[in-house]
Amino acid sequence: MILLVNRDEHNAHDVTIGLTSLPRLGEWPSVTSSQMLPSDDIYRTNTADEPDGVTLQPLSAALDEGRMTVSLPPVTWASVRFTA
Repeated sequence: MILLVNRDEHNAHDVTIGLTSLPRLGEWPSVTSSQMLPSDDIYRTNTADEPDGVTLQPLSAALDEGRMTVSLPPVTWASVRFTA
C-alpha cells in the first residue's frame, strides 16, 4: 500500500512512483484498490449534522512498466493498494 497526500489548496498534482525495486514474479504489480478523501475546504470534517461532509471517492491509478501514476486534486489524502 502506498499513501499519498496533496496539501496544496489550489492545484492538482500528478505523482509518479517507480516500483521497479519491488520483488516481482514475472508480471508487474496490479492495483487492487485506490481511493481518495478530497475536500475543497481544508478544515471540513464530518459532523452529526453533516455525516457525509467528507467521503471516500475512487481514484484512478495507472500502472505501466513498473511506474504508478496518479493525479491528486487539491487537499487530498489517498491510498493505493496493489499486489507485488
